[in-house]
Amino acid sequence: MSSDARVFIYKHHDGQLVIALVYINDGLFLGADKSLVDSKKCACLEHWECHDTGDVTDFLGIKVNKTASHIMINQKAYLKMVLERFDMHNAKIASTPIQLGYVPQENKGAVDPVRCQKFQSVIRSLLYLMLGTQLDITFMVIKMSQFLANPSQDHLDKAMYIMHYLVSIQNYYHMVYDGSLNEGLIAHTDPDWAGDLIKCQSTTGFFASLSSGIVCWQSCLQKTVVLSSTKAKYMALLDTC
Repeated sequence: MSSDARVFIYKHHDGQLVIALVYINDGLFLGADKSLVDSKKCACLEHWECHDTGDVTDFLGIKVNKTASHIMINQKAYLKMVLERFDMHNAKIASTPIQLGYVPQENKGAVDPVRCQKFQSVIRSLLYLMLGTQLDITFMVIKMSQFLANPSQDHLDKAMYIMHYLVSIQNYYHMVYDGSLNEGLIAHTDPDWAGDLIKCQSTTGFFASLSSGIVCWQSCLQKTVVLSSTKAKYMALLDTC
């Protein structure tokens, strides 16, 4: 038995694996051999006070739908809750999560506690969407999260603009994994060059897909300042690998 950051892996003597994902009081057991998965799940039920809810339909606010060859996940219910929380459920729609040509500027004025609290609350809500299924808002959410300590009104407006985009996709967005394609792990990456005008750093964006569905994605500043776009691309390849 081995484990890493709430992921526990059991390897049977015949090579079959059972993977358990555990977060606080929610657990998910996965494996190719259903009888082996059930036996390990029962072993856990004997040691901890919990109950089996059967095949997964919801995990940590992520809805799961399965067919013979497809798995589809979405956060529609959570997204609806976020939009209602910030009174954005009937807001006008936007076709992109960021306005063309927008470059955020550092706020050097005094901290506004009320605005700061609201901005941080908005970004926290968007971060969980971004980490779960909404990879299309990753760049903008990460960019705006750099100003959590002292956001300006412009920063708050742009964070709310992301929600205008989410309104436009809330009823149809989901991620699909197609097992019938037998498609392996494929990664893509691309950087800008010195796109951050405050720190003069480049931003790496990458994602990896499995069975035609995206399983890993990130947008982050590169660790060092590079002097050419070629070096920025090498750094992006390194980060992705």
